[in-house]
Amino acid sequence: MTTLPSETGPAGRDRSLGQRLFARYGSTAILSVVLLVVVGWIGILGWVVTRLFG
Repeated sequence: MTTLPSETGPAGRDRSLGQRLFARYGSTAILSVVLLVVVGWIGILGWVVTRLFG
């Protein structure tokens, strides 16, 4: 069974800029954001702990 190009979603010039950027940089961007969030939470928690016990 073969799939037609129209069944797999837009291709080439039909795709929006966001779709093309996400296809190229999506996993890197997601990992970067997760890392920033985790580092931010660690920083906030560290600041709170030093304020409470410092």
